[in-house]
Amino acid sequence: MTGRHTDRQTDIQTDRQTDRQTDRQKRINRQTDTDKQTGADRQTDRMLSLQRYTVDTSVLLGQGSFGSVHVATGSDGRKVAAKRIVGRDADKATEVTRDLEKLRDLRHVNISSVYDVTQEGTSIWIFLEFCDQGDLIDFLKGGREVSDHCKLKLMLDIARGVQYLHKKNVIHRDIKPSNILVNGNPTCTAKLTDFDCSKLLHEPYSSSVMTSNVGTQAFKAPEFYVRTDTGDLRYYRQVDIYALGLTFLAVVQDSRLLVPRLETPNEPGKERLPIGLLMWERRKYGVKPLEVLRAGACV
Repeated sequence: MTGRHTDRQTDIQTDRQTDRQTDRQKRINRQTDTDKQTGADRQTDRMLSLQRYTVDTSVLLGQGSFGSVHVATGSDGRKVAAKRIVGRDADKATEVTRDLEKLRDLRHVNISSVYDVTQEGTSIWIFLEFCDQGDLIDFLKGGREVSDHCKLKLMLDIARGVQYLHKKNVIHRDIKPSNILVNGNPTCTAKLTDFDCSKLLHEPYSSSVMTSNVGTQAFKAPEFYVRTDTGDLRYYRQVDIYALGLTFLAVVQDSRLLVPRLETPNEPGKERLPIGLLMWERRKYGVKPLEVLRAGACV
């Protein structure tokens, strides 16, 4: 009797232990399935399909006031850069998309190719040529020693890119080191990019007047700081040449642009102003153009 009773107790304990192990395994399996689903959801959340491209929104190449730049893959497996422009209303986004579409015909070794432009609500996506060395600032500050010969080549590349744009009646209007990409394959080549502020002229660029206040303040030409009697801006393609000169200065200074720090009655010794503004008002501040370029602190 005692032996049979003991055997039954042993069998009951074994069954209970087996049941507990089974329940535990079921919980583990359910958790594993949940984790897999969560991982798949996360993968889906960060991957965005637009036209024939898949954008990985978790990989950020750059970010600015207009939007962000991500890595994307085309249907042919080619890696591209996907720039998202935000903050436009639907009508304005449609207009900008239509203007950017015209840039797809630009083909030059020193211009970052625009492959596709698409609109998603109020956002604009531009799919561009991917450059493996990042922008000019990243390249110059990447811990490598950049020779004078390489700097000269980069400056020539940028100048050739601007020359090509102007021949195509395109005015960039936002030339600066962060809008110049460097591709290291097979040799280091500079490419102009970021055409958000560009203007496609419908008449010979030599006589076309522009009035929009666009671009980056530190690289704006003096013309941006003066108004006509009616309060309007008036400037020409030469604003790109001015920004090109300041970009060359930044290349020579290893991406550090000289920004004058001049004393004013309000805040002695602390006011930092764009070079273009100081050149325009140099009489007011008692500074000559060459002195402006030689003065100030490095940033």
